Amino acid sequence: MRKWLIFPIRSTGAARDRGWLDLDRAATVEVTSEAEGCEVEEALLTDGRGWRADAPGSHIIRLLFDRPQTIHLIRLVFREETFARTQEFVLRWLPYGAGSWKDVVRQQWNFSPPNTTEECEEYKFDLSSASALELSINPDISLGQVHASLHRLQLAVGIETLSPEQQHEHTEMRVTCRTFLSAILQETPQNRLCELSSKGLSKC
Repeated sequence: MRKWLIFPIRSTGAARDRGWLDLDRAATVEVTSEAEGCEVEEALLTDGRGWRADAPGSHIIRLLFDRPQTIHLIRLVFREETFARTQEFVLRWLPYGAGSWKDVVRQQWNFSPPNTTEECEEYKFDLSSASALELSINPDISLGQVHASLHRLQLAVGIETLSPEQQHEHTEMRVTCRTFLSAILQETPQNRLCELSSKGLSKC
């Protein structure tokens, strides 16, 4: 899985049975922050430990698909066993060929350990020809110093067929996006570009 660590937002087995998309082969992931040992792939790959941000406040996880996907089901799992808090997240998607993101769902959830420690959501959609998917998480709407986290993100998709011309346009869009992100990363020395292969994580 290819992965970008991008500039952070400023604060003011069973899987195969469901037909989940193999994200380590199908997408590049961008993330604004990740804690050591709780990297973003831990929330995207089967049986991972979950992702956790390295800094408090709102953060983004963004999937850039190698080819457009028709998304039929999105599954999100959040866990909180320590702090009582109200979390808000927003799901957005970028249709193929579109210039702006579209909101899919915005939702709040109250965690109250030890009674309420898990939020599990499954959303059925027909998001045709999605080029990208974005999850924005505000872990505590009261602006507490809480680190965002995500236990699992899974997608079920249909078959998407592109003409050679559409494949070329999609590739050009991804190159433009990566060029823009590279400029940001060069201006932010503390960030890094990561490349995750099937053998593990390596830094560039």
